[in-house]
Amino acid sequence: MKKTMKKGRTILGIEVTSAEILVVEMEGAWPDPRILKADSIETPPDSMSGTEIVRPDLVGKALATLLARMSVRTRNAVIGVPSGAVATRVLDIPNIPEPELRQVVQGEVIHQNILPNPQGEFDYLRLDTGEIKPQNRPRLLLMAAEGRILDGYHKAAGVAGVNVVGIEPGLVALYRAGSVLAYSRPPCLSLMIGSALSEIVIMDHGPIRVYRRLDLGSRQLLAEREDPEPTKSFAEVPTFEMPAARYNLDGSLAADSGRTAPGISDNNALNSLTVELQRSLDYYKREYPDAAPVGTIVIVASRPELNSLAEWMADKLQIEASMASLPTSGITDPALRSHLEAPESVRFLRASGLAMQGLEKLPEGLPEFNFLGSRKAERAASAVSGRMAFALAASIVILLFGSINMFRVAQQANHLDHQLDHAKADRVALSTYHGLPLDEVRRQKDILNILLPVGEPLPGVVDAMAGAVPPDASLGEISREKPGIVSLTGETSNDAVLVQFLDALRQLPSCVKVSLDSLNRNNNTNNGIVGKAETLHYQITAQIRPTP
Repeated sequence: MKKTMKKGRTILGIEVTSAEILVVEMEGAWPDPRILKADSIETPPDSMSGTEIVRPDLVGKALATLLARMSVRTRNAVIGVPSGAVATRVLDIPNIPEPELRQVVQGEVIHQNILPNPQGEFDYLRLDTGEIKPQNRPRLLLMAAEGRILDGYHKAAGVAGVNVVGIEPGLVALYRAGSVLAYSRPPCLSLMIGSALSEIVIMDHGPIRVYRRLDLGSRQLLAEREDPEPTKSFAEVPTFEMPAARYNLDGSLAADSGRTAPGISDNNALNSLTVELQRSLDYYKREYPDAAPVGTIVIVASRPELNSLAEWMADKLQIEASMASLPTSGITDPALRSHLEAPESVRFLRASGLAMQGLEKLPEGLPEFNFLGSRKAERAASAVSGRMAFALAASIVILLFGSINMFRVAQQANHLDHQLDHAKADRVALSTYHGLPLDEVRRQKDILNILLPVGEPLPGVVDAMAGAVPPDASLGEISREKPGIVSLTGETSNDAVLVQFLDALRQLPSCVKVSLDSLNRNNNTNNGIVGKAETLHYQITAQIRPTP
């Protein structure tokens, strides 16, 4: 499965068992992580039923107490799910594009009734076949868990104020915890031992090639007299059938099993585990005949009583075997280092492996499962819905403010329009002077400037002449022909108006004599001008009375 978690940040690994809650805070990069804190607290009584958290409020409060006591830096956490609550399969699937793969796997989960109802989560990874064995039909390692089981862990995390960034099967976390040792000695067989189940993985330079799950764990190996974990509510079938070994294992291993390691009972479970390990080694050799043989077994167990199991396996299988331990090289706190170097510290291996999900530089092919698939989609959809609601609310607010602003702008526009109308009216009023167009007044002013030096009373004459112009006549030009003689040219609409203008000029005290020098008629109808029949162009000469 593709890795999607942000790497390189401080992460909490949290394991919840029926006996205790364990937390490891870790940061750094693979293969040298730094454990910052590690501690545990007793699980509240009656808060769990087998692998299910039935009182998430009690577990959440206990976890909150532990985190406060540890003074952790972060609340981002990967939580482990007991392997007894996880169903596994190895699926043969068609060679299809990666984007379509999850939908196909989901169909297989439903078709094979891996979960009792669709309210669950699953994740998967490709099993590597290497270059030695071409992969015609890819094989997937599938893990799934019921929704009601996962809900208990999510609710407990919520009560404790923990931000769940991953939720993963516990045995996968054990594999990651022992990966530093396993990756240093490829090809390697890793044995992860849970309380009731174990997993066998054979890897070669990273990716998993062989995976098996065994229905025996630390309880059987230690011959504990306690009730086994309750049967899961869904049926689990073996991941795949291992072919029979080529040699006869009819009890020869049990015959010389008198030398048992300290803390381990000589029982059928231990002998069965030894046989299954040998069968797995032979299966790998048969399936990959040209590959280098497995030379190392790495055992990862969170029970200190199993610390001597590697010695037993090395003696029985005649192969190098080692027990995985916590990474303590980066610890700077002497008290924490001393605490985690003790044999009992293997209790924190699972929580340590969970926290390692957040490390930088994790090798390609190192398994990483996450049962947050649909919850991430729901959170993403919720985030999108929230963003859409916010955008809608913002749009409504913007629209409201826009409407208010548009109303204000419209009011201002109306006010400016009224002001413009008044300004136009004022301009029209100012564009005339005593009924004359402003341009005409300016021309008269120019004439005045010409005639003023002569000593004639032209200011009063010009005003009087301008006032004598009838409404239907216009005064175009005033010129001084010679001293005391003024020539007026302009237009009028008819003879009556012209006669009215001449009479008005003759009645002016400043004029001695007024005469019509010329008159030209212009027929506008012939010229295509509508509304004016004709225009009379006149030239009048007026003799100005000299000043006494």
